[in-house]
Amino acid sequence: MKRFIPGLHGESQTAEGTLEGIFLVRVDRAFYHWHPQRPFYVLRLVILEPREHRDRSLTGRLYCTPKALWKLPVVSS
Repeated sequence: MKRFIPGLHGESQTAEGTLEGIFLVRVDRAFYHWHPQRPFYVLRLVILEPREHRDRSLTGRLYCTPKALWKLPVVSS
């Protein structure tokens, strides 16, 4: 998933100033929101890595429809 995160980019608003990459995050909060057609979770994530962005947070939605959930990666340990 690619997402533009306000506050995590540099002073420049151009594409070169956009922060991209892989982040290690922790789920700080998760709330289930019921909706008849598209139920979803509201997630608050806190960045752990990279260290220069540590403790910043972002929010997003995770839809719970079968069409949306098939896109989630399966992680096995």
